Amino acid sequence: MLRINALRANATVLAVGFAVTVLVAIALIWWLSGTPLGVDSAVYRAGGSAVLHGEPLYDHLTALPGWAPELPFTYPPFAALLFVPLTALPAQWCWGLLAIAAAPSLHVALRPFTERAYLPLLLLGAFALQPVWQTIGLGQVNLLLMAVVVADVLLLRESRFRGIGIGLAAAVKLIPLIFIVHLVLVRRFADAARALAAFLGATTLAFVVLPKDSVRYWTSAIFNGHFAEMKGWVGNQSWQGFVARTLPEGGVATVLIGCFGVLCAGVMMWLVRRLHRAGDDPGALLVTAGCALLVSPISWTHHWVWVVPALGYLCARRPAMGMAAVVFTGWTVAVVPGGGGTERTWNLGQAVVGNAYLIAALALLFVLGRRSSGEPAEGQDDLGQQSRGEEGAREHEQGDDDRAPAQRPQDSQLPDGHAQTDAAEHGRGQRQQIDSGQDAQHGRGPRQSRNGQHRADERRPQHGRHEPAGPVAEHPHPESEGQQQEHSRRRTPSRGDEKEPGHGQSAHQPGGHDGRLRLDRVP
Repeated sequence: MLRINALRANATVLAVGFAVTVLVAIALIWWLSGTPLGVDSAVYRAGGSAVLHGEPLYDHLTALPGWAPELPFTYPPFAALLFVPLTALPAQWCWGLLAIAAAPSLHVALRPFTERAYLPLLLLGAFALQPVWQTIGLGQVNLLLMAVVVADVLLLRESRFRGIGIGLAAAVKLIPLIFIVHLVLVRRFADAARALAAFLGATTLAFVVLPKDSVRYWTSAIFNGHFAEMKGWVGNQSWQGFVARTLPEGGVATVLIGCFGVLCAGVMMWLVRRLHRAGDDPGALLVTAGCALLVSPISWTHHWVWVVPALGYLCARRPAMGMAAVVFTGWTVAVVPGGGGTERTWNLGQAVVGNAYLIAALALLFVLGRRSSGEPAEGQDDLGQQSRGEEGAREHEQGDDDRAPAQRPQDSQLPDGHAQTDAAEHGRGQRQQIDSGQDAQHGRGPRQSRNGQHRADERRPQHGRHEPAGPVAEHPHPESEGQQQEHSRRRTPSRGDEKEPGHGQSAHQPGGHDGRLRLDRVP
């Protein structure tokens, strides 16, 4: 078992190392060719430069390189403070650092959503998806923020700092604020309070360092629709983007957007709480992320990096569904015509492909909701996995193989005298099984040695311990006189055995079909 775990860990490390090597090679080739990459990372760097030189953050960015388009800084002021260190590097080096960080970020984001056996393959396959490639090519921080949120919600189980990562991520981009609501829905109120405190603390720090820029952002810049004319573009995979591609602007479109937002909020609150009660916290987190992307006014395709953990989640539970989702969401959006209002001329097939991420998110919500409300099949949970009892029993058996007999969990739960007795009986049982197997190979009875004499390892009554009265398993071979006496003593109950069960004596139940007894000892 340990060897298998080591091989899986090595495969994961090799996958991460291979991905990092490939990204470094791509970055080097692009850098040597002089082709610009990292449009968004150049904006980050220019925002940090504006802070250093005291320039207005939400006006024209003077530090943009010549090859970068004239894009505005649309992030909160705290993000500009974080981007100040990027000014020490050339723009292309900034992009390279963010690109290299993609592999470990994907590894962290995938860990809680899939099995270890799938992790290396999914990690490498993630780089074939459009959201991941666009995030890397643009130099975006979406993968980093997703990894922070996943670690904060699913990986940091006993840390005193849980929630702080979500608060800081929300201070860089506002969308992670919805995960504070997620913490409240799963009743992690202390974590939600820490997340909110971290967000408010980071925002307050930005007000102290950049008071004018902070006032401007929270009063006007946050409401500026820099990309309002691009809402109907195929690259916007939110509900508002779908409505803009389908209907003209007006009252009907506004009503549809508002009604969908209310409906999506209700579905999120109901489904997250239901999945959390069922123990499916990864599925609950995917529900929150999917609803956030659906109701956001702008959800560019590179924002949909959450498709990676969603595919890992499906591949571990429904491989066929996961593979279909990979094909449907891979690069399908890139093959339909877009831009310049051509989305209004789509036929039905192009409309389906051009809204792939929107449709996939709605389908995932439907599947999770349907299975969480239905009765699971026998031995299966809501998502087709084996029941938690079976998984726990299997993990318990595997864990017992790796632990010493003195560390068996059932012994640790009994009083000292019972624990020692059980350990001794466990050792004798193992020796008897080995001896029985060896004797059977040599044609001898189970309790005879090579010279025909009976063994002297008969079970002896323990001091202070009463064996249960009742039928004793029959042995297929003749018994010695000592064995018959032992069984006679076991058939005769003592006064202590006549008491009601639950006063320190052993309770017993009939065993399997072979007539053996199963002893369930009650401390």
